[in-house]
Amino acid sequence: MNGQRKHRCVLALHLSARGLAFCVFDAPGSLHDWGLKRVETGNQRAGILAIVGHLFQRFAPDSVVIEDVAALGARRSNKTRSLYNEIERLCDEQAIDVFSYPWEAVFKVFADCRPESRHDIAIAIAMMLPMIKRRLPPKRHSWLPQDPRQALFDAAALGITHYTTHPAP
Repeated sequence: MNGQRKHRCVLALHLSARGLAFCVFDAPGSLHDWGLKRVETGNQRAGILAIVGHLFQRFAPDSVVIEDVAALGARRSNKTRSLYNEIERLCDEQAIDVFSYPWEAVFKVFADCRPESRHDIAIAIAMMLPMIKRRLPPKRHSWLPQDPRQALFDAAALGITHYTTHPAP
């Protein structure tokens, strides 16, 4: 039975400074649910892990897709790296397959769009997944902080990368 369900429900997660974004895919290009979850400062670790646990219960994913923070050139804090490791541990405890992709792999998947930034990838995703198009943030100026909505498109990019590199059987 498990072989038939392999990667049927994919949960893509992306951690941000304010919390996390998630995208749930039923199939390539089929976005079932998505969201941005804000976590109050103070005990962000516990808050994010609680949200991830809730998402596991709600969607019972076959696979979880995250950013490869160990990849060469990954610019993430030790705190964020540790949180991704905790998410991997939770997946192992619940026998959920975990896939991680560096941003280099994501850019290769979207190479036809000739992206120069993650925002360029977000524009391509908005065309592919019209249900989240209205959440597309404006292009960020270098002196401004990242718009929290970008994390939603980062999660979607990781999910699409997964389906492109690991097609369903």
